[in-house]
Amino acid sequence: MAGIEIVKGDGCKENDPALALRISALLWKAGLWCQLQSGTVFRIGPRINCTSDEIARGLEVLEEVFDRIGT
Repeated sequence: MAGIEIVKGDGCKENDPALALRISALLWKAGLWCQLQSGTVFRIGPRINCTSDEIARGLEVLEEVFDRIGT
């Protein structure tokens, strides 16, 4: 299990709930559901029988969305 906390910018530790919701919506549209905890932390916990190809594709989708929003 892993988590990704969404903050306002490089070196900033202030949470950014609006950006987290935007990312969540883009991930959903791309076919990836990630659980958003506390409004700004994506909890990533793939099922136990997830294949390495499925995990790789999920990470690709995350990267594509982050690239798209410029984060």
